[in-house]
Amino acid sequence: FLIENKRFQDYSRFLPGYNLSHGGGLLIWHVRDSGSTVYLERADNVTDGDYYNGEPNDLFPGPTANNHNFNTGTSPNSNRLDGTVSHFATNNISEPASTMTADFYINSWSGTISSNTTWTSANSPYSIGGDISVVSGATLTIFPGTIIKFLANSDDQSSGISNNKAELIVYGTLKADNVTFESTRKGPYSGDWGEIYFKNTASSNSYVRNCTITNGWSGIYIDGVDIDISTNEISNMTVAGIYTTGDAVPTVNDNYIHNSAVGVYSYNGSGYFRHNTIDSVTTGVETWGTSH
Repeated sequence: FLIENKRFQDYSRFLPGYNLSHGGGLLIWHVRDSGSTVYLERADNVTDGDYYNGEPNDLFPGPTANNHNFNTGTSPNSNRLDGTVSHFATNNISEPASTMTADFYINSWSGTISSNTTWTSANSPYSIGGDISVVSGATLTIFPGTIIKFLANSDDQSSGISNNKAELIVYGTLKADNVTFESTRKGPYSGDWGEIYFKNTASSNSYVRNCTITNGWSGIYIDGVDIDISTNEISNMTVAGIYTTGDAVPTVNDNYIHNSAVGVYSYNGSGYFRHNTIDSVTTGVETWGTSH
């Protein structure tokens, strides 16, 4: 992609279809793989006769398009011209000005993982702009040292438990060891993203070990599946560090949960909880229903 801040002044004031009152904005050009041609990604995703002359809503955010994001879940989207995901995103595009600001990501993820996938520290950080669903039969393996950053209060998939917070939803298998899961915002915020959500179809071979998990709604949400959650530090959660439901019987050992509303919340769930430290929370352990 080629991105330029175009102001309707100097030579650019003669561009057809534009006028000074519109102020300008970002032009996002999609470069074909060969590099021989470029294609304009219009903020309103509408050509409406502007193929030759252009019109104000071609530029981001656009006077009426009001489109401040460009990623795999928006319209237009940042997928490659053949439809495959490019993992490029730019969000929070400012209003037109001589100096504009935006957040750029070159390893942005959201949507479905349908085949075995590996994330590594060498390619960190991974920016999560919307819900990621690991389908049944697929495995997401996250290697030690990898950093996962969830875009604060963003979900370009508008799905999951919350339609405005990104979640990692596991229907298949997740293997994470010594991984950091955090918000793109710096500081002790909570609720910036959703949770690592194990659905009842998730494989019992899944595990989250030695990880740092912070700034979410719930750190790990377990719905009726028996998995290993051990030796993690979980903090700054709006609801709970660990949430179990649906007759889940996870193994939860040696975790440090702190600065959250509830350490462990269980609704009609159970499990093996050993040697966990819970500190600086409103409620240490809360159980409801048939939890045991």
